[in-house]
Amino acid sequence: MAAATHGARRHLGLAVDNQEPEPPTAVTLPAPRRPPKRRGLGPGFQGIRTAH
Repeated sequence: MAAATHGARRHLGLAVDNQEPEPPTAVTLPAPRRPPKRRGLGPGFQGIRTAH
């Protein structure tokens, strides 16, 4: 249990056994996802038929 706690605290950058915390590292965010380009329905699309 102590080893897991020690590893987790070290991974999170928290002080371990009265040591100073590690300086924060630069976090790189992934590039924002763009929505896919829209595609039309084609020249033969006649619309949606409904019963009226």
